[in-house]
Amino acid sequence: MTQIAKNNRRNLIDLENLFKQMPQVGYVINNHFAEGIYARERLATADTLIIGKRHRHQTMSILLKGTLSVYNEETNSVKHIQAPYIWVTEPYAKRMTYSHTDTILMTIHPTNEIDVDEIEKEFTIPEEEYQLMLKQGDTKCLG
Repeated sequence: MTQIAKNNRRNLIDLENLFKQMPQVGYVINNHFAEGIYARERLATADTLIIGKRHRHQTMSILLKGTLSVYNEETNSVKHIQAPYIWVTEPYAKRMTYSHTDTILMTIHPTNEIDVDEIEKEFTIPEEEYQLMLKQGDTKCLG
């Protein structure tokens, strides 16, 4: 793993911990289900910064409305995108998004589960678990 990737990961975690101590802005989550598919729709207002959770698997992401900057910790890069835009997020990636305008972002997950809490357990990795996976070598190097 490159030193840049290690530093970026630590910096983003530190930033996330700092933001958790600040007043939180609300954003709306709408959940959509079809046979074998869960779609999570996130509506965020302009000037909203969101640090997402790590996913265990590839995730299909679709920006349906607005303009968004997406920071990738592994490459230390920011991509500015405008709807409509579709991309795949790789496993274990941690993203930070900034909504330049009101945005609607949807992620698609293959599952028959309809309990959102169970879906989150199935598809996301708590940061503590991810750090342990890195120490044990149970995950590929993304850096």
